[in-house]
Amino acid sequence: MGASSSGGTGGHRAVVVASGGGIIQDGSRVDGNGGRSLHANTGTVGEDRVGGFGSKSTAEEVTEASGDLKSIIAIITGATSGIGAETARVLAKRRARLVLPARIIKAAEVTKARIVSEFPDSEIMPPRHPTPELHPGEQLPIHSVARHPAERRPPSPRIRRIHPPPLTHRSFPAPSSHWSGRMWARTHCTPTGPDRLSCATGDCAHLLRCSGAGGSTPATLAQFSIRHGPNSALSSYAVSLVDGFNLPFTITPHGGSGQCPVVGCRQDLLASCPAPLQVQGHGGVVGCKSGCEAFGTDELCCRNHYNSPQTCRPSNYSMFFKHACPTTITFAHDSPSLMHQCSAPNELKIIFCH
Repeated sequence: MGASSSGGTGGHRAVVVASGGGIIQDGSRVDGNGGRSLHANTGTVGEDRVGGFGSKSTAEEVTEASGDLKSIIAIITGATSGIGAETARVLAKRRARLVLPARIIKAAEVTKARIVSEFPDSEIMPPRHPTPELHPGEQLPIHSVARHPAERRPPSPRIRRIHPPPLTHRSFPAPSSHWSGRMWARTHCTPTGPDRLSCATGDCAHLLRCSGAGGSTPATLAQFSIRHGPNSALSSYAVSLVDGFNLPFTITPHGGSGQCPVVGCRQDLLASCPAPLQVQGHGGVVGCKSGCEAFGTDELCCRNHYNSPQTCRPSNYSMFFKHACPTTITFAHDSPSLMHQCSAPNELKIIFCH
């Protein structure tokens, strides 16, 4: 069984989207102010050029013929308002993967939440290196902008390829006998002594090695039941949000037969987590609690009278998780079909943050 982490882009093509809404793609440019041109931004505002687009063309019209843009990664500056915000919305509708760099990160998070609420399957990656936040009248020193006056000229439009950081991974051999267990991520951790680690989410008794101790909620959980043998070599697996959410990840089986789908939650739900479920820390939201943890009622926790498939029903809070991540388990008696049975997979891979 392998565990991998990835912030990479896979085989996607990179596209740069300007703050004015122009899209640079495969050497051609769709200009938000004019029409379509090849390798050049010429013409006057409002002029219809090759492609038939003009100053009144909308982002919907410009991208209508593009179809599914799932293979595209779009970097959108100025996405927190105006044309940039509309460009981000439409590209999300076309299923492009978005990066929203912003001077004020909170504004980018609001834009992301607004897009996800309209298009729940959107994939929006936060900027890895946010632009420094400037106070009114403050300027960056010249040496941090350019080393030579010639470098200060605006670059001409061009395709820019994004190079993802190297993948890191750890592999764990599966036990040779029947084994059931969980795996999860711990976040915002600080060493507190020899073999001691204190984490904001997923903490296991402040231990570096959990040694059988469960993780504190909220935490996204990977659940496994692994069997061996010629007649019962079925590995069951699922991703559960019953205990809340702290990090997006998926489970990907390699090899095997039967029901072996990729399952999990790719969306970062921290930005859109309802206020009553938010766990604050480290300058922002670090976790999204379940309704049970937030309010502790028998109905939300499926306890006592509500502890049966007939009486344990989805709530508004579990539906928030289900709407964003439909292949996850979101309440105690959620559909058993979400626990998939795959015969003799070679590997079950957990991929974080992709």
